[in-house]
Amino acid sequence: MRKAFSLFIALLILSACSKPPQPGEIYFPKASQGTQWEYLLKYTTPAGVYKGRMLIRINGEETINGKTYYKQVTLTSGIPGEKPHISYNRRTREGIYKIDENNNTRPEYLITPFPIQVGTTWTARTSDGQTRYQAEKIETVEIDNRQYKNCLKMSFQANKKMQHFDGFSYLAPGIGEVYTLLNLGEVKVEYALAKYKL
Repeated sequence: MRKAFSLFIALLILSACSKPPQPGEIYFPKASQGTQWEYLLKYTTPAGVYKGRMLIRINGEETINGKTYYKQVTLTSGIPGEKPHISYNRRTREGIYKIDENNNTRPEYLITPFPIQVGTTWTARTSDGQTRYQAEKIETVEIDNRQYKNCLKMSFQANKKMQHFDGFSYLAPGIGEVYTLLNLGEVKVEYALAKYKL
């Protein structure tokens, strides 16, 4: 009887640990030490066009207020005035929480709620303003002669610190962000995935 009970408890624990992913989770792969994405960057302004690279990498974990976050570092080259950016992210069943602006004393906010499916809309609110997101459609995208199937197109509109910007991103299953277009008035920023390591 005791063996049967122990087996039941073990199976219950295993089933709890192996819950199937929620809708939309496949577009936000789990990050760990060494995970990175490298993008080709194009920055168009009235004064000219700049080209560079953007590297997003995970530099380990950090505990903040008793919660474990992975530390995400974004490095940009080729664009004048760009500085390294650090954010802290943690993943739960409810979604992905974030602390940004290079300051781990700021409050976290929910940047990506789960589940996500076509038609889902949500607003991420911070002390600086808010960004509204919408999951628009699933489609195949070709970027630099590479084809990504079943991508989620996600649009966004933000109002932060008296600044408005909008745009959209394509996210590929099991990879994450593969292309983004960002409009900031007369400035347009584009970046496309060149390589990644999960």
